[in-house]
Amino acid sequence: MVCAVVNEGVSFSFDTCTVSDSDAKDSRPDISVIHIVGGTMQKPTIEDVRERYRKKGVDEKSQLNHLLSQYIARAGIKIVHRCVVLIGEFKRAPARAEFKRAPGQAEADVVTNILNAEEVPDDVDALTAGDWEAKLQVLLKEAIEDTMRYCAIHFIIYPSASEVIALASAGPFWQWATIRREQVPLFEWLSGLTVESEENEELRNNFNASFGHDYYVLTTAESDDQINKMRNVMFKLINNSHQEYPTFPTDFGFTLIPDKPKAQYFSVQ
Repeated sequence: MVCAVVNEGVSFSFDTCTVSDSDAKDSRPDISVIHIVGGTMQKPTIEDVRERYRKKGVDEKSQLNHLLSQYIARAGIKIVHRCVVLIGEFKRAPARAEFKRAPGQAEADVVTNILNAEEVPDDVDALTAGDWEAKLQVLLKEAIEDTMRYCAIHFIIYPSASEVIALASAGPFWQWATIRREQVPLFEWLSGLTVESEENEELRNNFNASFGHDYYVLTTAESDDQINKMRNVMFKLINNSHQEYPTFPTDFGFTLIPDKPKAQYFSVQ
């Protein structure tokens, strides 16, 4: 887009500038957890250059500098595999200012009391509390809809992937689900919207339903339990999805870094 820029009192000029599209759909999630397999490499020497590039007529000193710059940039580590096991979208929580508080009562305490109480406390207007939770559900739904699009992108980028964990949150309130490739609806990528069809609409509804109706609140025992369950599913995805790894490098003394978390939880040696 070309914008006319007027420098007051000096001159009139045209400069090229970029203006963001407020209607554009974000194609990157707020958080992703990636499984990485890598190994350490020995620092390249002139002998490595001569062995690797013999009979190729390369400038040995220039090639060594190139290899050393790569070694430094990678901190001596070479990545041989990576894949995404979790995709997440974060939204803000509804404003707590809508609650009526007792004198001296903190806003955070009001929210906690409402979530834990079987009935709405006397110091909170019932309609306001209901409206607040309705807004929370809307924000969680928006986060789930965003993860739906991210999952669709994920399965395009990783054609061999079959499952991924999807996380949706609004402030400290969150939900999660394990999503299979066949559960994700098709998208029209120019518009960023799902394809209009009965089958696709059913997929969309089922995707939302896979998160369930319950949400969890960070720092609570229930939330911690769900985080542990999500972690275990994550390691199962790593185990089940990667029966074979790419051929590891044999030069520069490549040594595989042990995949300790997987071994710890599933007795993988």
